[in-house]
Amino acid sequence: MTEYDCFEHQAAYIKLVDCRHTAHVTLCQHTPPTEPRIDRINDDFYYVRSTSEIRPYQHGETGTKSDHVRSIKRAFNSLKKLINCNYDTPEHVRFITLTYAENMRDNSRISGDWRRFVRRMQGAYGRFRWLYVKEQQARGAWHLHALLFFDTLAPYMPNNDQDHPVRDMWGHG
Repeated sequence: MTEYDCFEHQAAYIKLVDCRHTAHVTLCQHTPPTEPRIDRINDDFYYVRSTSEIRPYQHGETGTKSDHVRSIKRAFNSLKKLINCNYDTPEHVRFITLTYAENMRDNSRISGDWRRFVRRMQGAYGRFRWLYVKEQQARGAWHLHALLFFDTLAPYMPNNDQDHPVRDMWGHG
């Protein structure tokens, strides 16, 4: 590993997040402000303190943050930090993707479907902690990516034509 000179790259501020087994280093060109620069008024407008202006938020087509690349990068970095802080060994973790057979577009339905699935899974495989991310495909259908964190060796979860208990417990496709 080569040494990195932050002054060579003119970093005004260095942010270090210790995640047990890894460290996330962010080099910033500017020192972060000590007080907020804007105040949220509602879902559509915010107040800029320095200019006393009220400005509209720039919503994407769907009006969600997921439309903005910068927001997505921030979310992925937060997710990486969460995983690294909670992840000890690969043998204790399972990654699953859950899809819907139908073109399911109802975002509000996902959390209820997830809760029912977790209850079934914990009944079959024992207690675990979890982290899931819902993602919308280009056609508008939702699906989930999940990490299951077990305190001991994660159980084997078959997924073949004859035996697919996780898919059966999900029950949506």
